[in-house]
This record gives sequence, C-alpha cells and structure tokens, in this order.
Amino acid sequence: MVGIMDYMLHELLAGLNIKTFDSRASVYIYSDEYFNLVARASDSPGLREKGRKRYPKDQGVIGEVWNKGSACYTRMSADRDRWNRQCVDEFGMDPKETRSIKMHSLSMIGYRIEAPGAHPEPVGIVMIESLSRQGVNGTHVDTIATLDSWPIIRTVLQQIIQSLDEDDAFPLD
Repeated sequence: MVGIMDYMLHELLAGLNIKTFDSRASVYIYSDEYFNLVARASDSPGLREKGRKRYPKDQGVIGEVWNKGSACYTRMSADRDRWNRQCVDEFGMDPKETRSIKMHSLSMIGYRIEAPGAHPEPVGIVMIESLSRQGVNGTHVDTIATLDSWPIIRTVLQQIIQSLDEDDAFPLD
C-alpha cells in the first residue's frame, strides 16, 4: 500500500504542476498524539530522505494543518538562522529540532486528510514543501481536493490505517 501512496503523491504533485526536483509531498497518519510519516515522494533523492518519523500534533505547520484543515506559507526566510527562528516563533517548534531539519523549505502547504465515507473523520495530513519560494502557494491548497488523485489518496490512507494494528510498526519505521 505504501508503494501505491508514493505513486499517488507523484500524481498529486503532477496534478498541481509542482516541480518535483525541488519539492516533495509527504503523508502522515495521526496516532497517539503524533503524526507518523507514511510515504514521501520527490524526484530528488535527497528530498525523499526521511528525517524524523514522528511529529508532535501541536507543533509546526503540521499541527496547524491538523487543527485548521489547511495551511500555506510562502514567506519563509532564505537565511537558515532566520528560518530556524521563524519555526520557533511562528510554529512553536523546539530550537534544537529546527536546527536538525534537513529540508530548508521556503514555501509549504498542508491539507488535512479525512477518511472517505458518510461521516468523514480526520486521519492524517499531506504536506507539500518546496525549496523555492514560488514552489507552492494558496492556489495549490484550493486545488488539492478537486484533483482525481485526491479520493484515491484518501482511500489508500484509510486502507493503510486499517492494515495496522496496535503492535505494528508504521510503514517507514
């Protein structure tokens, strides 16, 4: 299933006309107060690398996406020290954690994923990050749910969740 999700993330990036050599898309499942990385797609091997596998629900852009449904940041500092301070001041991240983040994203968007069905429940998020300030923007956020790949991403994520039980490791562990 994770391989299918990787493919669908590439389809999502293509549908949004996002350059995949300087951007990446990641899907996270929410579980036990954390977001767990499930899949990541990029044409750049360096951007596909996994850093932290778990992210606290109340930190960073990820936490904002979970609470608000979506988020868009296109004014991240190109200076790494300022970027680190931005992450601490605006997103409540730990200074040590910001210094360890590999990808210095200058623009990023996120969108909450709800399980398909009559009574959708939030189950995860998709984050799209770019090394370019113009890599992603608010139009991309507005477009995600209209793409043909979106319902497939929701369904595949639900199937991944159903395949896990409490004793299983997450796919990228």
